[in-house]
Amino acid sequence: MILVGISSGIIGTVFGLGGGVVIVPLLVGFFQQNIHQAIGMSLLCIFVRSLFSNRIFLQEKKINVPFALVLSFFSLLASYLGAKLSLVTFETVLIVLFALVVLFLNVLLFLPKKDIARQPRTPRTPSTPSAKENDLEREPRTPRTPSAKESVFSHQDGQIPYVPRKVGIGAGFSAFAAFLGGLLGIGGGSVLVPTMHYFCRVPLKIAIATSSFIISFSVFPALLVYLRAYQLNVPSVIQLIGGGILGSYIGSFILNKVSIKRLKVYYVVLNLIIVSLLLYSVLGTGA
Repeated sequence: MILVGISSGIIGTVFGLGGGVVIVPLLVGFFQQNIHQAIGMSLLCIFVRSLFSNRIFLQEKKINVPFALVLSFFSLLASYLGAKLSLVTFETVLIVLFALVVLFLNVLLFLPKKDIARQPRTPRTPSTPSAKENDLEREPRTPRTPSAKESVFSHQDGQIPYVPRKVGIGAGFSAFAAFLGGLLGIGGGSVLVPTMHYFCRVPLKIAIATSSFIISFSVFPALLVYLRAYQLNVPSVIQLIGGGILGSYIGSFILNKVSIKRLKVYYVVLNLIIVSLLLYSVLGTGA
Protein backbone atom coordinates (compact mmCIF):
# COMPACT_ATOMS: atom_id res chain seq x y z
CA MET A 1 0.00 0.00 0.00
CA ILE A 2 2.91 2.34 0.76
CA LEU A 3 4.32 1.71 -2.73
CA VAL A 4 0.96 2.70 -4.22
CA GLY A 5 1.17 5.97 -2.28
CA ILE A 6 4.76 6.65 -3.38
CA SER A 7 3.88 5.97 -7.02
CA SER A 8 0.86 8.27 -6.87
CA GLY A 9 2.94 10.98 -5.19
CA ILE A 10 5.67 10.87 -7.83
CA ILE A 11 3.25 10.78 -10.75
CA GLY A 12 1.04 13.45 -9.23
CA THR A 13 3.90 15.87 -8.63
CA VAL A 14 5.80 15.32 -11.87
CA PHE A 15 2.74 15.52 -14.12
CA GLY A 16 0.39 17.76 -12.12
CA LEU A 17 -2.13 14.96 -11.56
CA GLY A 18 -3.97 14.19 -8.35
CA GLY A 19 -2.67 10.63 -8.20
CA GLY A 20 -6.11 9.07 -7.98
CA VAL A 21 -5.69 7.64 -11.45
CA VAL A 22 -3.13 5.33 -9.87
CA ILE A 23 -4.82 4.77 -6.50
CA VAL A 24 -8.38 3.95 -7.61
CA PRO A 25 -7.57 1.30 -10.26
CA LEU A 26 -5.04 -0.42 -7.97
CA LEU A 27 -7.31 -0.41 -4.90
CA VAL A 28 -10.19 -1.84 -6.92
CA GLY A 29 -8.23 -4.25 -9.12
CA PHE A 30 -5.54 -5.55 -6.74
CA PHE A 31 -6.75 -4.82 -3.20
CA GLN A 32 -10.42 -5.66 -3.84
CA GLN A 33 -11.69 -2.42 -2.31
CA ASN A 34 -15.25 -1.22 -2.85
CA ILE A 35 -15.23 1.36 -5.65
CA HIS A 36 -16.78 4.09 -3.48
CA GLN A 37 -14.40 3.46 -0.59
CA ALA A 38 -11.51 3.51 -3.06
CA ILE A 39 -12.69 6.89 -4.36
CA GLY A 40 -12.98 8.29 -0.83
CA MET A 41 -9.49 7.07 0.12
CA SER A 42 -8.12 8.44 -3.12
CA LEU A 43 -9.61 11.90 -2.55
CA LEU A 44 -8.21 12.09 0.98
CA CYS A 45 -4.73 11.07 -0.21
CA ILE A 46 -4.90 13.54 -3.11
CA PHE A 47 -5.86 16.40 -0.78
CA VAL A 48 -3.02 15.77 1.71
CA ARG A 49 -0.38 15.07 -0.94
CA SER A 50 -1.28 18.15 -2.97
CA LEU A 51 -0.77 20.33 0.13
CA PHE A 52 2.81 19.09 0.43
CA SER A 53 3.41 19.50 -3.32
CA ASN A 54 2.05 23.04 -3.15
CA ARG A 55 4.52 23.90 -0.39
CA ILE A 56 7.39 22.80 -2.61
CA PHE A 57 6.06 24.52 -5.74
CA LEU A 58 5.37 27.78 -3.90
CA GLN A 59 8.95 27.83 -2.62
CA GLU A 60 10.15 27.35 -6.21
CA LYS A 61 7.70 30.06 -7.45
CA LYS A 62 6.15 27.72 -10.03
CA ILE A 63 2.48 28.35 -9.11
CA ASN A 64 0.51 31.19 -10.71
CA VAL A 65 -1.64 31.80 -7.63
CA PRO A 66 -4.10 34.45 -8.98
CA PHE A 67 -4.82 32.35 -12.08
CA ALA A 68 -5.18 29.19 -9.96
CA LEU A 69 -7.67 30.86 -7.59
CA VAL A 70 -9.89 31.90 -10.50
CA LEU A 71 -10.01 28.36 -11.88
CA SER A 72 -10.46 26.88 -8.39
CA PHE A 73 -13.55 29.01 -7.77
CA PHE A 74 -15.41 27.34 -10.66
CA SER A 75 -14.34 23.86 -9.59
CA LEU A 76 -15.77 23.80 -6.05
CA LEU A 77 -19.45 23.31 -6.89
CA ALA A 78 -18.64 20.95 -9.77
CA SER A 79 -16.62 18.71 -7.44
CA TYR A 80 -19.50 18.54 -4.96
CA LEU A 81 -22.01 17.66 -7.69
CA GLY A 82 -19.72 14.95 -9.08
CA ALA A 83 -19.38 13.32 -5.65
CA LYS A 84 -23.13 13.43 -5.07
CA LEU A 85 -23.77 11.80 -8.44
CA SER A 86 -21.20 9.10 -7.73
CA LEU A 87 -23.07 8.08 -4.58
CA VAL A 88 -26.19 7.50 -6.67
CA THR A 89 -24.73 5.90 -9.77
CA PHE A 90 -21.40 5.30 -11.49
CA GLU A 91 -22.00 6.59 -15.01
CA THR A 92 -20.03 4.62 -17.61
CA VAL A 93 -20.83 7.24 -20.25
CA LEU A 94 -19.03 9.92 -18.25
CA ILE A 95 -15.98 7.70 -17.84
CA VAL A 96 -15.77 7.16 -21.59
CA LEU A 97 -16.24 10.91 -22.11
CA PHE A 98 -13.41 11.58 -19.68
CA ALA A 99 -11.13 9.22 -21.62
CA LEU A 100 -11.96 10.93 -24.93
CA VAL A 101 -11.38 14.43 -23.53
CA VAL A 102 -8.03 13.42 -22.02
CA LEU A 103 -6.87 11.91 -25.31
CA PHE A 104 -8.00 15.02 -27.24
CA LEU A 105 -6.23 17.45 -24.90
CA ASN A 106 -3.02 15.42 -24.94
CA VAL A 107 -2.99 15.48 -28.74
CA LEU A 108 -3.15 19.29 -28.50
CA LEU A 109 0.17 19.31 -26.66
CA PHE A 110 1.95 18.34 -29.87
CA LEU A 111 0.07 20.61 -32.31
CA PRO A 112 1.89 23.71 -33.65
CA LYS A 113 1.09 26.75 -31.54
CA LYS A 114 2.29 30.31 -31.31
CA ASP A 115 3.33 32.31 -28.30
CA ILE A 116 2.80 29.66 -25.64
CA ALA A 117 5.43 31.51 -23.69
CA ARG A 118 7.17 34.40 -25.32
CA GLN A 119 10.91 34.32 -25.32
CA PRO A 120 12.65 37.32 -23.74
CA ARG A 121 13.52 39.98 -26.27
CA THR A 122 17.02 41.41 -26.42
CA PRO A 123 18.13 44.82 -27.67
CA ARG A 124 19.22 44.86 -31.27
CA THR A 125 23.00 45.00 -31.72
CA PRO A 126 25.08 45.45 -34.87
CA SER A 127 25.94 42.16 -36.56
CA THR A 128 29.32 43.54 -37.62
CA PRO A 129 30.89 45.85 -35.03
CA SER A 130 32.69 48.95 -36.26
CA ALA A 131 36.34 49.50 -35.61
CA LYS A 132 35.49 51.80 -32.73
CA GLU A 133 33.57 49.07 -30.93
CA ASN A 134 35.27 46.66 -28.62
CA ASP A 135 34.24 44.31 -25.85
CA LEU A 136 34.49 47.00 -23.21
CA GLU A 137 32.25 49.40 -25.13
CA ARG A 138 29.48 46.91 -25.93
CA GLU A 139 26.52 46.76 -23.58
CA PRO A 140 25.53 43.30 -22.42
CA ARG A 141 22.28 41.87 -23.73
CA THR A 142 19.50 41.85 -21.16
CA PRO A 143 16.03 40.27 -21.24
CA ARG A 144 13.14 42.66 -21.63
CA THR A 145 11.45 43.64 -18.38
CA PRO A 146 8.04 41.98 -17.89
CA SER A 147 5.07 44.32 -17.79
CA ALA A 148 2.86 44.63 -14.71
CA LYS A 149 0.27 42.28 -16.26
CA GLU A 150 2.77 39.52 -17.04
CA SER A 151 3.89 36.61 -14.91
CA VAL A 152 7.41 35.20 -15.21
CA PHE A 153 8.57 31.63 -15.71
CA SER A 154 12.21 31.18 -14.64
CA HIS A 155 14.23 28.31 -16.11
CA GLN A 156 17.76 27.48 -17.16
CA ASP A 157 17.66 29.80 -20.19
CA GLY A 158 16.42 32.83 -18.27
CA GLN A 159 13.05 34.38 -17.52
CA ILE A 160 10.07 34.06 -19.87
CA PRO A 161 7.17 36.51 -19.40
CA TYR A 162 3.69 35.17 -20.12
CA VAL A 163 0.05 36.12 -19.61
CA PRO A 164 -2.64 33.44 -19.06
CA ARG A 165 -5.19 33.70 -21.86
CA LYS A 166 -8.71 32.37 -22.54
CA VAL A 167 -9.41 32.14 -18.83
CA GLY A 168 -13.07 31.35 -19.56
CA ILE A 169 -12.11 28.18 -21.42
CA GLY A 170 -9.73 27.29 -18.61
CA ALA A 171 -12.49 27.78 -16.03
CA GLY A 172 -14.87 25.58 -18.00
CA PHE A 173 -12.40 22.73 -18.28
CA SER A 174 -11.47 23.21 -14.61
CA ALA A 175 -15.10 22.72 -13.60
CA PHE A 176 -15.34 19.68 -15.88
CA ALA A 177 -12.17 18.19 -14.36
CA ALA A 178 -13.46 18.81 -10.82
CA PHE A 179 -16.81 17.19 -11.64
CA LEU A 180 -15.05 14.08 -12.95
CA GLY A 181 -12.73 14.21 -9.94
CA GLY A 182 -15.64 14.01 -7.54
CA LEU A 183 -17.26 11.30 -9.64
CA LEU A 184 -14.20 9.10 -10.18
CA GLY A 185 -11.90 9.97 -7.25
CA ILE A 186 -9.20 11.57 -9.38
CA GLY A 187 -7.62 15.01 -9.27
CA GLY A 188 -8.35 16.02 -12.86
CA GLY A 189 -4.82 17.03 -13.79
CA SER A 190 -5.11 15.03 -17.02
CA VAL A 191 -7.57 17.72 -18.14
CA LEU A 192 -6.14 20.76 -16.33
CA VAL A 193 -2.53 20.60 -17.51
CA PRO A 194 -3.15 20.36 -21.30
CA THR A 195 -5.92 22.99 -21.02
CA MET A 196 -3.69 25.52 -19.26
CA HIS A 197 -0.75 24.84 -21.55
CA TYR A 198 -2.56 24.88 -24.90
CA PHE A 199 -5.57 27.17 -24.47
CA CYS A 200 -4.34 29.46 -21.69
CA ARG A 201 -0.76 29.71 -23.00
CA VAL A 202 0.87 28.82 -19.68
CA PRO A 203 4.37 27.21 -19.72
CA LEU A 204 4.16 23.47 -19.13
CA LYS A 205 5.98 23.32 -15.79
CA ILE A 206 3.91 26.25 -14.48
CA ALA A 207 0.76 24.44 -15.66
CA ILE A 208 1.81 21.29 -13.77
CA ALA A 209 2.47 23.15 -10.51
CA THR A 210 -0.67 25.29 -10.84
CA SER A 211 -2.72 22.15 -11.51
CA SER A 212 -1.58 20.70 -8.18
CA PHE A 213 -2.67 23.91 -6.44
CA ILE A 214 -6.12 23.84 -8.07
CA ILE A 215 -6.60 20.17 -7.21
CA SER A 216 -6.06 20.85 -3.50
CA PHE A 217 -9.15 23.09 -3.63
CA SER A 218 -11.30 21.13 -6.07
CA VAL A 219 -11.17 17.76 -4.27
CA PHE A 220 -12.16 19.17 -0.88
CA PRO A 221 -15.98 19.39 -1.39
CA ALA A 222 -16.06 15.86 -2.83
CA LEU A 223 -13.91 14.61 0.06
CA LEU A 224 -16.42 15.94 2.59
CA VAL A 225 -19.24 14.08 0.81
CA TYR A 226 -17.37 10.75 0.94
CA LEU A 227 -16.24 11.20 4.56
CA ARG A 228 -19.88 11.62 5.60
CA ALA A 229 -21.11 8.66 3.52
CA TYR A 230 -18.39 6.00 4.06
CA GLN A 231 -16.13 4.65 6.78
CA LEU A 232 -12.65 4.66 5.26
CA ASN A 233 -9.94 2.10 6.02
CA VAL A 234 -7.75 4.19 8.34
CA PRO A 235 -4.55 2.03 8.30
CA SER A 236 -4.61 1.90 4.50
CA VAL A 237 -5.20 5.65 4.27
CA ILE A 238 -2.24 6.36 6.57
CA GLN A 239 0.04 4.20 4.41
CA LEU A 240 -1.18 5.87 1.22
CA ILE A 241 -0.72 9.37 2.65
CA GLY A 242 2.78 8.59 3.99
CA GLY A 243 3.83 7.15 0.64
CA GLY A 244 2.24 10.07 -1.22
CA ILE A 245 4.15 12.67 0.82
CA LEU A 246 7.45 10.89 0.20
CA GLY A 247 6.59 10.55 -3.49
CA SER A 248 5.82 14.27 -3.78
CA TYR A 249 9.37 15.18 -2.69
CA ILE A 250 10.86 12.66 -5.10
CA GLY A 251 8.61 13.95 -7.89
CA SER A 252 9.65 17.56 -7.29
CA PHE A 253 13.31 16.58 -7.70
CA ILE A 254 12.54 14.74 -10.95
CA LEU A 255 10.49 17.65 -12.33
CA ASN A 256 13.44 20.03 -11.93
CA LYS A 257 15.72 17.67 -13.87
CA VAL A 258 13.59 16.62 -16.85
CA SER A 259 13.43 18.72 -20.04
CA ILE A 260 10.15 20.16 -21.39
CA LYS A 261 10.36 18.08 -24.58
CA ARG A 262 10.77 14.80 -22.72
CA LEU A 263 8.16 15.82 -20.17
CA LYS A 264 5.54 16.17 -22.91
CA VAL A 265 6.29 12.70 -24.25
CA TYR A 266 6.26 11.10 -20.80
CA TYR A 267 3.06 12.95 -19.94
CA VAL A 268 1.16 11.66 -22.98
CA VAL A 269 2.41 8.10 -22.53
CA LEU A 270 1.39 8.18 -18.88
CA ASN A 271 -2.09 9.45 -19.74
CA LEU A 272 -2.59 6.65 -22.27
CA ILE A 273 -1.79 4.18 -19.49
CA ILE A 274 -4.07 6.06 -17.09
CA VAL A 275 -7.02 6.00 -19.48
CA SER A 276 -6.54 2.27 -20.05
CA LEU A 277 -6.36 1.54 -16.30
CA LEU A 278 -9.36 3.72 -15.54
CA LEU A 279 -11.54 2.11 -18.20
CA TYR A 280 -10.45 -1.37 -17.11
CA SER A 281 -11.09 -0.69 -13.42
CA VAL A 282 -14.65 0.38 -14.16
CA LEU A 283 -15.74 -1.52 -17.26
CA GLY A 284 -13.77 -4.62 -16.30
CA THR A 285 -15.42 -4.82 -12.89
CA GLY A 286 -18.89 -4.35 -14.29
CA ALA A 287 -19.55 -1.11 -12.40
